Amino acid sequence: MSTKYLGQPFDIHGGGRDLIFPHHENEIAQSEAAAGRPLARYWLHNGFLNINQEKMSKSLGNFFTIREILADFDAVALRHYFLFSHYRSPMDFSLDGLTEAARATDRIYETFERIDRSMGESAAAAPDRALLESFRQEMDDDFNTPRALALIFDEVRALNRLLDEKKSKGIRERCAALRVMCDTLGLLQPGYFERKKVRLLTNSKIAPQEIDDLIARREQARQSKNWPEADRLRDELSGRGILLEDTAKGTVWKVK
Repeated sequence: MSTKYLGQPFDIHGGGRDLIFPHHENEIAQSEAAAGRPLARYWLHNGFLNINQEKMSKSLGNFFTIREILADFDAVALRHYFLFSHYRSPMDFSLDGLTEAARATDRIYETFERIDRSMGESAAAAPDRALLESFRQEMDDDFNTPRALALIFDEVRALNRLLDEKKSKGIRERCAALRVMCDTLGLLQPGYFERKKVRLLTNSKIAPQEIDDLIARREQARQSKNWPEADRLRDELSGRGILLEDTAKGTVWKVK
């Protein structure tokens, strides 16, 4: 059936490491004998996804569904978490690790927001070629996503350092290269921070109007120079997973 719809050879044939023998070896023998040409140009065999050093499987009952994970984490964060490990390596799944991947994903989006606030839209700049070439080399090395991510976060740190030092030379080009690298790995999806807000509101008992009211009360306290009350309201929101950011256009709230 696969040969009928995809032709032979396939560009890429994937599967778990446990399928190499005998399943894939038998598949090669049968398909190549019948067609007289290779079955696939590239084979990608992934390592096992484990929990507590055991293979995650339905039969063992030690698994999470995608729906359960996405109730608390963004799909981009989950993708980021899997990219931390090389596809051929076994990976031990943990919620702590996924939480750390979510924080790292926040850092990428916060960097882009910071650059856009500081310099305006930077996507129109030509990407830095040297950065893209380094990224390409890692991806050409058997899809080495851990090293590709390391390059991305080296650049995130470098860009934030330049912004801290109020240096603008090369930022647009480097930011454009960072966007290409992140987009190649599927890490840029519209509405990331808005989805975080929706998850918070869905999983907590706080309503949007209540948040707006607390922010308005804090603003009144600040205008009255009642700093203890303003700090108390900020701390109350922080305890419920909400961070406040005072900008020139007013106070905005984000999810921790």
